Amino acid sequence: MAWALNIAVMGTPMMFMGNECYMQGYWHDTEDTNGDHRFDWSIAGDNLGMEMRRLVAAANSARWDHPALRNGFLDITHEDHYNKIVAFKRWNNEGDVILVVINAGDSSFVNRTYGLHTRHNGRWQQILCSQDSAFGGWDGAGNAYYEPYNQLNGCIYINIPKWSVLFFRLL
Repeated sequence: MAWALNIAVMGTPMMFMGNECYMQGYWHDTEDTNGDHRFDWSIAGDNLGMEMRRLVAAANSARWDHPALRNGFLDITHEDHYNKIVAFKRWNNEGDVILVVINAGDSSFVNRTYGLHTRHNGRWQQILCSQDSAFGGWDGAGNAYYEPYNQLNGCIYINIPKWSVLFFRLL
């Protein structure tokens, strides 16, 4: 969740060495058990490390492919404190519009039952879900098999997995 969110907010995303493959205990300010601060290559290619590397690559690609995530504006469009869900829109003057949805809670919402405000009419398509199976989640997480149900009032109805960050692009 943290890296996908870091990619989506304003500013330059930064990552500590080793986080891209889920390495624990990054860059200590004192000597570690090996007497140095080297990268642990043994975990870079294990299952957990590869899932994280795929998420980092997918999130980085989304940022590269959508300039609104690099130099656009930000507007919080939806806040649901009870369910721990927030959404914000990133856009730029060239027409690139991205909706970012964060679920920091233990509840998943399926069958396109969760409605949220986008403050933008149009069709949305999911381009990233941090709970996708490639990243250690499950097959079909989020809206992989469904287009969001769009309302004319700027609301969409989507699936939101627990503990996830989702990116949607305006078509």
